Amino acid sequence: MNSADKNGRTGKSIERRHPRFPVECDVEVLCGAAVIQAHAIDLSESGIAIHVPRPVKEGERVILRFTPPNSEHSFGVQATVKYTRGSRQGLEFYKVARRESDELWRLCRALSVTA
Repeated sequence: MNSADKNGRTGKSIERRHPRFPVECDVEVLCGAAVIQAHAIDLSESGIAIHVPRPVKEGERVILRFTPPNSEHSFGVQATVKYTRGSRQGLEFYKVARRESDELWRLCRALSVTA
């Protein structure tokens, strides 16, 4: 049985701490000495899903650099690779600075209105 919450989220989305919102922006993944060019698929207050041409190992900690749509803030955040499914990777943000956290909250609120 697939239930829904009061915000209309269903399935796995209900289990998440923070809802995901579709976004499109370029992302640089700094992994050791390598820089991998990726593309964002969705964003939440606690993480991001990206398409990458060359997957990074699950559990690896990386630095992400990106500027989300509708934001003038350039992010430089640490993240941990949580899963890999083909060219899609899910990353959880790690030790997000207050400024980035506040901007992620603002962005997700704005995206929730347009979703």
